[in-house]
Amino acid sequence: MRDQIRSLARLLGEMDDQQRDALLAVRPSAVQPPLPRTLHQLAARMLGTAPLSLAALDLGQQQFLEAAVALADHTRRPGTPFGCEYAGLAALLGAGARVTKHRFADVLASLTLLAMAWPDRDRILLHPDAAVLFPTALGRAAHGRPPMPATAPLTPAAPVPTTRPATGGGPGAAAAALASIDTLLSTFDAPWPALRHGGIGVREIRRLAGRLDGTEADARLWLQLAVHLDLIAEQDGHWARTRRAPAWSRTPPADRLAHLALAYGLTRIMPGLPPIPGDDLRLTSQFLPHPTGPAPFPRYHAAGLRRTVLRVLADIPAGRAADAPALAAAVHYRSPQLVQPHTPAAPSPPPQRAAHTARPKPAAADAAAAVLREAELLALAEAGALTALGRAFLRDPGDSAALRRAAEEVLPLLEQAAILADHTVLVPGIPSPALAELLADFCDLEFRDAHTSRWRIAPATVRRYFDEHPGTDPAVLLQTLTARSTTPLPQPLTVLVTDTAARHGHITVTRAATVLDVRTPALAAELAHHRGLARLQLRQVGPATLLSPSPQGQVLAALRTAGYAPDGRPQPPQPPRAGKSAHEEQSDTAAYEPPRNLRHRTSGIRPAHTDPGHWPAGPATGRPAAPSGELSRFIQDRAPALAAEDCDALAAALHAGAAATVHVEYRTQARTHQRATVRGPRLDHHDHLTCATRTERIDLGSLLLVLPLPDGRTHPAGSVETR
Repeated sequence: MRDQIRSLARLLGEMDDQQRDALLAVRPSAVQPPLPRTLHQLAARMLGTAPLSLAALDLGQQQFLEAAVALADHTRRPGTPFGCEYAGLAALLGAGARVTKHRFADVLASLTLLAMAWPDRDRILLHPDAAVLFPTALGRAAHGRPPMPATAPLTPAAPVPTTRPATGGGPGAAAAALASIDTLLSTFDAPWPALRHGGIGVREIRRLAGRLDGTEADARLWLQLAVHLDLIAEQDGHWARTRRAPAWSRTPPADRLAHLALAYGLTRIMPGLPPIPGDDLRLTSQFLPHPTGPAPFPRYHAAGLRRTVLRVLADIPAGRAADAPALAAAVHYRSPQLVQPHTPAAPSPPPQRAAHTARPKPAAADAAAAVLREAELLALAEAGALTALGRAFLRDPGDSAALRRAAEEVLPLLEQAAILADHTVLVPGIPSPALAELLADFCDLEFRDAHTSRWRIAPATVRRYFDEHPGTDPAVLLQTLTARSTTPLPQPLTVLVTDTAARHGHITVTRAATVLDVRTPALAAELAHHRGLARLQLRQVGPATLLSPSPQGQVLAALRTAGYAPDGRPQPPQPPRAGKSAHEEQSDTAAYEPPRNLRHRTSGIRPAHTDPGHWPAGPATGRPAAPSGELSRFIQDRAPALAAEDCDALAAALHAGAAATVHVEYRTQARTHQRATVRGPRLDHHDHLTCATRTERIDLGSLLLVLPLPDGRTHPAGSVETR
């Protein structure tokens, strides 16, 4: 592997910033701590320990790599790096005949950015684990040397979806998404019965679909999102709104839309895809997580399918859009491991359940239609085109700040509304938080859908505003209404506000816990001015009537202590009045805070961190440096994959004993990747699967890289002897 590491290190040194970002985006494990310090170490980690997956390859890359593996296995000679002749592979794939030479070079360049195949003089070198991805490349048996086929397939070009002019661009999709989740919450005014295993029955799901004016798959998706947002939950045999639900409506619209996108990134079910033969459709809780319920199914690779379809949409030029059938071929080309091959003239085949995995493969057309429908429901796409929110979700579905900025872009908020002469207020969109607060205080909501809302001003609502905002100057209120109205303020409304303000406050109502009925006005005045009774805060409201905010028992005790003889028996405490508890009242005014799993996202489809500081400085060019010291040269003789810097670091750690610690990575005979730390003359090893203490012997020849660690950073557990 030494020659492959050196060849890849030279290639890494020649990459520009854009190529480095593309490489680290698909190979994030190559820059996990401890970070490589040299390009040789980065190349060694990519070839030896960074895992490979066919999911990162499109159809053309898989065909190219499979043919290269078959040819390399057929022509491989002992002592040569794993690879094949450039000209031989070009002839096998028909470069210049069945496909263009430019197409051959483009696919090779894309594999080079993945560090899976790259040109080296007149050869093409391959990742050592490429043969594991294709154990029977081109149908060849795993053992022996069967005849090599004369040709191998390579798709001439990546399919391009048929597009049309985009017709979206307004706030309709975003407004509809917020209206849908509000409609769902309104259906839980009365709790829903839960099934025995915690699910929701088909009748309730169909009823919700009717309220949402959508399909049952739409209703299941919204229920799943509401569960992830902790807006509904199952408790004591019923599904009901949670304590977070009242604060949801008070949250700014952009925040709500961003929270929906975050929750969508957590969903691992796709209700829009057809069921798998053999699945029990009576288990309707398959779309809701429950500790005692059945496992969620259909078990499609939801994150991968959504990422694939959204990437195909992202590649469509600006101003253009595409329908779901036009995306099917491009979806299969981009992720052939996730969907079945697409045949335009044939109907969609049923989902296939693979024997080696629990994840079935849906038809490409079905996957494209299901993801596009979900994206349009959540304003990630509109009319077949990706929105700014969809692009932010595709970059990082866990970046709440970026999602909120994108939500503000796709969700323009209205700062003004139309106030009509009949005291009707029309809002043709989503009001801003300031306008929404004014409408909620000054009007009553009559109607609302995804695109507009209608409010009503009445004498009771105006009086309610002055009740909730005591001391408000009517002139200031009229100025606020004028600034928030797109039409001139009607004269009857001005009169209504002025008259209501003039009548408001003529009667003052204060709170009193105890009433004192005194025999004579003189005694009442004496009590009101008595210094010993000052803590009772007595207030004379009549010639012989006093009020105190203190309880009756405290008033009686204070009067008797002051030398008076009051008459009265302490009354038992009144039972709490019916209504909301203090906790419920507090929850009605608290701001919505997303659950912990949304605040601390760790999504499986987040891109890698591509900080320039993660890229080792300096190209690996020229003649490799020689190790210094006898022990370093001894190590390099037995560990040919190590660079001189790695040999020196390992030798220094062995000399220093327990005073120095280094991190080593190596490959076992079974091609598994291991990590350990060196303390003294042994390799201290920790088995992360069993957490057991054990001793294992390894070859120095399996070492790939050595990285010094700060003092005290070690892995616990047993040891691994070197030989």
